[in-house]
Amino acid sequence: MRKLKTLLLAAAATAVACPALALSSGFAVVGTDGSLVRGDGVANVTRNGQGSYTVEFVHTVKSCAFTATTGLTGSVGDPPNGLVTVAGAHDDPKGVYVATFDGTGNAADMSFHLNVRC
Repeated sequence: MRKLKTLLLAAAATAVACPALALSSGFAVVGTDGSLVRGDGVANVTRNGQGSYTVEFVHTVKSCAFTATTGLTGSVGDPPNGLVTVAGAHDDPKGVYVATFDGTGNAADMSFHLNVRC
């Protein structure tokens, strides 16, 4: 128990001493048209084409982990079946490339939830 308490205190001290580490994660909920519905740490969202989006954060995400899922932008309803892929934007260390597909695998504009953890 004492080791756990020491570990938790050390983690809290690190977060206070290095707030950039604690603030370098973020999330985005994006509509089918590329509009940012809500998010944290997001600078901009661009719809590049059908089913293609770039989410730019206010900080570098080059060494972060990305997860995403298709989903509604609100909290009520059943989302359509779909797929989503994510990757770091090759030309922007603050960007995440998101591609969405319908249930048959064709590129399709779909709303999504993106989570970034650094």
